[in-house]
Amino acid sequence: MRNRISPYQLVGKPKTTAETIVTQANLLFSQCSYDGVSLQAIATACRIKKSSLFYYIKNKAQLAEQVLRRVRYDCQHNLFQEVATTNAFNVTHWFQQLAQFFTTQPSSKLVITLASSIHVTEIRGQLQAYVRQWETEVAALLQPSLEQTVAEQFSQESIERLHGALLMSHIHADDRHIKHCCEALQARYQTLLTTRLN
Repeated sequence: MRNRISPYQLVGKPKTTAETIVTQANLLFSQCSYDGVSLQAIATACRIKKSSLFYYIKNKAQLAEQVLRRVRYDCQHNLFQEVATTNAFNVTHWFQQLAQFFTTQPSSKLVITLASSIHVTEIRGQLQAYVRQWETEVAALLQPSLEQTVAEQFSQESIERLHGALLMSHIHADDRHIKHCCEALQARYQTLLTTRLN
């Protein structure tokens, strides 16, 4: 599997100030949570004045919304887009890709850290959209081999179990939780597939 570059991963110098702001905000939110990061800290990380931020954003909530939009894009691009354009779904490869994505991306636990700020309207809206997107994409991926209802149930189960593993990984600083979760989901899929074939 070839390595992909996240649109918010620091690789060389970002092309624009707007890109730099979202990149640095993503990394800071991932490390310190929404409430733990000030606009001044983001400006400092970007090496610009705080007043300059307001040329690109209205407030911190809008910036968090932009960051989460890019997380959703990253999931779509790295986990679903390529599979959707191929003729065969290799489940083993996909679950390995899933584990690699969530253990190598610098802000893969961002959804976990921002979930504590669900009271912020922009964050709540983007997190709800993220969950809906995940459930829709996984169900579509599995429907050729599983019945629609089963695929939808597995899709919901997958996001619940994976983000539980992400939380444990974040708490214990141990990515084995993510790898074990992906292996368990793969085994669960194989069981569902075998049950249908029998």
